[in-house]
Amino acid sequence: MTKKMINKGFFVLIIFMSGLLSNCSNDTEDCTANVGPISCEEFQKQAIPTYKQFLNSYEAAITAEPDLLDDEDGLALQIFNDIKAQSAPNISTNPMFSLDNRMCEEEWKLVLTKPIKSYTAMKASIQQSLTAAMEKFPQDAGKANSKADGFRRAYWVLLMIDATDTNFAKEMAEAHQTCDPGSITISRHNLAVGIDLITDFPTATPIQLLDLLLERRYQFIDGQIPSDIGDAIVFNIGRQKYDAAYKGTLTNPDIGRTWVCNLYLHQDSNIIRGEYTITYNNDFLTRRFNGLVNSNGTISIDISYPYAFELPSNIVPCENAQAVLTENGDNLLGPWTSTNCSQGGIIDVDKIN
Repeated sequence: MTKKMINKGFFVLIIFMSGLLSNCSNDTEDCTANVGPISCEEFQKQAIPTYKQFLNSYEAAITAEPDLLDDEDGLALQIFNDIKAQSAPNISTNPMFSLDNRMCEEEWKLVLTKPIKSYTAMKASIQQSLTAAMEKFPQDAGKANSKADGFRRAYWVLLMIDATDTNFAKEMAEAHQTCDPGSITISRHNLAVGIDLITDFPTATPIQLLDLLLERRYQFIDGQIPSDIGDAIVFNIGRQKYDAAYKGTLTNPDIGRTWVCNLYLHQDSNIIRGEYTITYNNDFLTRRFNGLVNSNGTISIDISYPYAFELPSNIVPCENAQAVLTENGDNLLGPWTSTNCSQGGIIDVDKIN
């Protein structure tokens, strides 16, 4: 997969404008139009529900009246009335977006105008993306704008796309940005990474997409997002020692080459993930990896074999590749091995960021 700038275009503009014009409460401004089948006045009186309330009310409605699946206005009205009759729920303040969080007003409006797609998207994505983030980034779990949160946002939106379609997932993501306008810059970038990934690899399964998100470049930012950030997940809290970029060489004596190597690491406790890119004249290859920071101070990595859709047609990758790197100041140096690249080689890179 080649690096490229993510074209946010209209998606970014809409998110930015909605972040300026909207907020998470429906009691701060007068409504001017009905919301689906709900009158403006009734909508404004009702407290915005949690995601779980909506999912439960949707399921109760279609269980009692399956024909409502052919009548979205009737379904929305039934959901609204069911929620209206409920007592106030316990509201989570988890910054990483759980089912017990309250929706934003714009999300609530979208739910009441498109309840079927809203249910399908939320059911397939909210808990799944949160669970994956907490499992894969346990040290960052629960921290907004961390690596875990950046991963969760990208995974959430691509799961919505897989369950519904790109246009609706963008619409839901745009609505969700109004929850926290203060973090909209980081959030919209990481959402765009998820959208871009599934657009680039439309045949990838959710499990493959999970691997592609975990084993990629994560970049710490302190201030504005750089214009050349490309498709990296960005974060601004929780930086660890090996959240860093390195540059140097990777030798490959089997084919008589010394590649220019850019190595991107990210860390969660003793877990290491990332990717490296190697270039030689016009040849270019990206490889993903995962591994451990060992007690003896070395870093051991297993280099993931590319999926078929990641491979340039003119390169045969080394199989079962592994490396052990030793740190010396800002340098990482060590051998790599492979079953079909029998001579292996040496990785020798210096920290650049």
